[in-house]
Amino acid sequence: MELVVQNGLWCVAFYGDIGQRFKENLGSNVVPLPLESSVPRTEALTHLEKHIHTLSLDNLFPGGNSA
Repeated sequence: MELVVQNGLWCVAFYGDIGQRFKENLGSNVVPLPLESSVPRTEALTHLEKHIHTLSLDNLFPGGNSA
């Protein structure tokens, strides 16, 4: 997992098996955060740490169900 900027927003990029699952289920392994890239990286990291549970596949696809 890596914090990256894409299209002017801070995003989380997932790699490996979990990245592949995000790609298959959501069409991308990059998940945008509701933070513009003008926000300092430290603030983006704090936001990510506070809300990381909402980005889990278990939360997005309970019971292993996918679209």
